[in-house]
Amino acid sequence: MKKGIIFALLVVTGFIAALQKETIAQRILEAGMNKQMGRNVLDELPDGLQVGLCGAGGPLPAPKASGPCVVVAAGSQLFMVDAGTDGIRNLIRMGMQPGSIDAVFLTHFHSDHIDGLGELATLRWVNDANTTPLPVYGA
Repeated sequence: MKKGIIFALLVVTGFIAALQKETIAQRILEAGMNKQMGRNVLDELPDGLQVGLCGAGGPLPAPKASGPCVVVAAGSQLFMVDAGTDGIRNLIRMGMQPGSIDAVFLTHFHSDHIDGLGELATLRWVNDANTTPLPVYGA
């Protein structure tokens, strides 16, 4: 008798969940996004100088490679060296926010090293309401 009641409850719960799958999925997605959006990986890093590779591709188009991009965290400061294609997206995947970038250093002015600057500046402004100009240094 108890097994029948438990089985019936499971069937009803499954049926209700199937009917509400979109609502359930949306709530799970929203909860995950809110958690990630408020996360600051810089606070979680150990003290010292940290270096991350957010791109290592070249000038030729490659769908599975990102352009040259290195991120350097020094305490609470975040710097980017070169801003190649998809570098900023990889930075976000690494849990770092575009608005946290204090400056960009360009090693040289080849297109594959600078073509992500526009996207970086836009995401820095839109996502973090950063109203200060993005400092860019190059030789």
